[in-house]
Amino acid sequence: MKERVFSWLERLENRPDLQLLIPAYETFVSIESEKETVHFVLSKDKCKGTEDSFVQPDFSVHGDERSIYRLLSGAEMMQQLFKQKEITVKGKYRTLLLFESLCWLNKP
Repeated sequence: MKERVFSWLERLENRPDLQLLIPAYETFVSIESEKETVHFVLSKDKCKGTEDSFVQPDFSVHGDERSIYRLLSGAEMMQQLFKQKEITVKGKYRTLLLFESLCWLNKP
C-alpha cells in the first residue's frame, strides 16, 4: 500500500493544476489498512511521505487495501465508500472534500 500512496503523491506533485487546490499550510494525512499505516504531508510546497507518526493527523482514512486503492485510483468516490462502510474517515469536512477531490482528479 505504501508504494501506491507514494505513487499517488508523485502524480499529485507533477500536476500543477491540482497544486492550486492545495492550501499553503501543511495538512498531515494518515491512511491506515489492516496491515500498515502511511503518513504524508500535503501543502503547496510539498506532497511527500513522512515517517513522523507522532504528529496527530489532520485527516485520516481507515479501510481495507482494496478500498483504499479504489479511492486513490479515482475509481470510487470517498463518500460512496464511506456510505458502503468500506472506509472510515476522521477529520474536518473541508479536508475531506479536498482529499476526495484530489483523489478523483488525480487519476492515473
